Amino acid sequence: MRIFIFNPEHDMALASGLVNFTPPRAGRLLRHDLCFLPAIWAEKEDAVLVDDVDYAWKQYKITTLNKPCNFINYNELSRMASLGNDMEFEPWGWDMPVREQLVKCNVPMSSLPDNDYLNNIKKISHRGWCAKNLLPTLTKIHNTIGNAKIGHNMEELKIYLSAYHNIIVKSPWSCSGRGVRRVDNNSYKQLEGWLNNVIKHQGCVLMEPYYEKSMDFGMEFVCNGRGNIEYRGLSLFMASNGAYIGNIIANEKTKEDIIARYVQLSSLQEIRQSIMTVLTPLLGNTYHGPFGIDMMIVNCNDKILVHPCVELNLRMTMGHVALGITQSTCHLMSVVCQQGRYRLKLE
Repeated sequence: MRIFIFNPEHDMALASGLVNFTPPRAGRLLRHDLCFLPAIWAEKEDAVLVDDVDYAWKQYKITTLNKPCNFINYNELSRMASLGNDMEFEPWGWDMPVREQLVKCNVPMSSLPDNDYLNNIKKISHRGWCAKNLLPTLTKIHNTIGNAKIGHNMEELKIYLSAYHNIIVKSPWSCSGRGVRRVDNNSYKQLEGWLNNVIKHQGCVLMEPYYEKSMDFGMEFVCNGRGNIEYRGLSLFMASNGAYIGNIIANEKTKEDIIARYVQLSSLQEIRQSIMTVLTPLLGNTYHGPFGIDMMIVNCNDKILVHPCVELNLRMTMGHVALGITQSTCHLMSVVCQQGRYRLKLE
């Protein structure tokens, strides 16, 4: 039996390095309000682990999705574990805190990822890993652009800023745009405290030139942990200041037609194949689960180019969620925050 868990605070948990991590209030509310989310892609024999089963059902029904699903709470999980039920866990992302939650429910450590596996996820989720291991290969493809460099101190950041004048600075681990800042000569002073704080607690920052964005999109994959990576589909999404807003829900042909207004589809096919070629030996036998790569279409000197690797998300993504909602026509899926509470909205 597969048991799914929605833990959107995953990236913050990685950054903390703590086994017992308490996310900020916004992260806790997001997890609580959208706890039902894995029901979208779970099969009928699977279950979704939530704090409150009645609340999960209520929120799920609001989406008007008619897919059958099962919700269980932590007491039920403890009972199942004590009976020795065969269970396989699939959280939004694997980290130390989510494993600790399961251990507290009497789930045996032998059925959970070991420290080496979790440390490897943290290493690859570091934004610098992607910039070093994937971006240089992808930017050799025609009509692509992208540059990223790690800054270990403020002096290196100043040198990079003086070269590009307008840059994006990212913390190594963060989620929902909270660890992303645009920095130029005018804003540097007011952001200096934040930059110093990230370097102090996470060891470095990732620096990139600022690009004039025309469109956000991504590619979604699944790795089976046995040397195989499978492409799942395109993700067309909207973001503001690095924070996720929503996804377009449509079949692949519709999504391809939208992107084809900007770039040739043959370029995307080459990027996709190159991603799989590079990552198969690096992830194929060491990671089991979904991942996504965020990309951009940018306007650079009146030329439309593809930034093929803005970041790698070694976890479930909202792009995968959108793929799990199969619709033949174009719709919008968005996460709406109203009075501090979150809900999934389908239009």
